[in-house]
Amino acid sequence: MNKKISILFALVVVLLLPGLVCAQTRLTVGYTGSEWYTGLEAQTESRKLIGFVGYETTAASGLLAVTNENPQLLGYVQIDRETFLGNLKYALGAHAGNPHFYTAALADNKLGVRGEIMRLSGSKAYGAEAEVNLLGAPSFSVKPYLEFRGDTRFKTQLGLGTHPIYLAFVYGFTPNPQIKAELFGTYNIGERLDYGVSFTLADTLKVRHTLNTDNDMTLSLIWDGTDHPFKLGIVWSEDQVQWHVSYALKI
Repeated sequence: MNKKISILFALVVVLLLPGLVCAQTRLTVGYTGSEWYTGLEAQTESRKLIGFVGYETTAASGLLAVTNENPQLLGYVQIDRETFLGNLKYALGAHAGNPHFYTAALADNKLGVRGEIMRLSGSKAYGAEAEVNLLGAPSFSVKPYLEFRGDTRFKTQLGLGTHPIYLAFVYGFTPNPQIKAELFGTYNIGERLDYGVSFTLADTLKVRHTLNTDNDMTLSLIWDGTDHPFKLGIVWSEDQVQWHVSYALKI
């Protein structure tokens, strides 16, 4: 029942999104690792100024797809609003279905909300993220963080909630004007360490390689050419490969 509720919510919003102003609709074809799927994705974003020191962005996206061998509905919907007022940031979002569809197409569906509050203080930023999932696999997570910004960026975060406690870090740097790089790691206390590196080339091609102490490996590649109608994504893991290609439709 929870799965049907999530997919129904996703279906309604995905059907409505193409009618929104400035919405972009894409035809998506892909492979989950076990079977093919075809679907439609829609995205829209708007921004408005708040006085002289702030602005607010609202973004919504959704995907509805169906598999070919054993017909099954897949997809997600998410709506996010971020508000920036001087050195403060507030964010609130909601999601349904599988918001991690493009990295784990067959992951369980869920329905939940998330939020963030952040304060800038010179070259430092500190705040907390939180997420509550009400249906699917009920869960709760709070993640306070501290970030240092400058020529490089270092962020450390503590994860608390219904999942195992973890410590995470991200170190970002720019070795070349056309290359952005990140080193990252997550230590699930008493369990395992996930770590890896990612590179973004010319803001269009992103390559990410992840390893962990259980000897699992994941390699992903995402190409999103802003001047081209195509998008491409591939995720390799130890036991499967999933990929997708999407094309922007003119409606």
